[in-house]
Amino acid sequence: ALPVEEQVQAGGFEYARQVVWRHPRAIEQLATLPRADWGGRCIDAEATSWLPGTEESGGKPVRREDGERGGSAYNREGCLLFARDCIFECNSSCDCPMDCPNRVVGRGVRAPLQVVKTVGRG
Repeated sequence: ALPVEEQVQAGGFEYARQVVWRHPRAIEQLATLPRADWGGRCIDAEATSWLPGTEESGGKPVRREDGERGGSAYNREGCLLFARDCIFECNSSCDCPMDCPNRVVGRGVRAPLQVVKTVGRG
């Protein structure tokens, strides 16, 4: 159970333990992504070389033109190293194991979570 301050939940609040794709464009993008086969290796350096899909790219991810790579998004404990515009993680469309260093969000919540009511915050 999730502790909620004063045990009062705001209307319309729902906690999901896994990703729930609701936006039609996200659902469409998921359906068109090819299944990755990386030979069991971690692709975190490769994954950070890509930007999210746009209408111009037909919804498909685009390789960065500046040649930059963001490096690994996480440390060995799975903590985010620094904020970035987007993070491409290994997921159900690749063959990486659940303990892959580039598969953090997909493992689910690993620490106690407390939902706190805060005025003016979403």
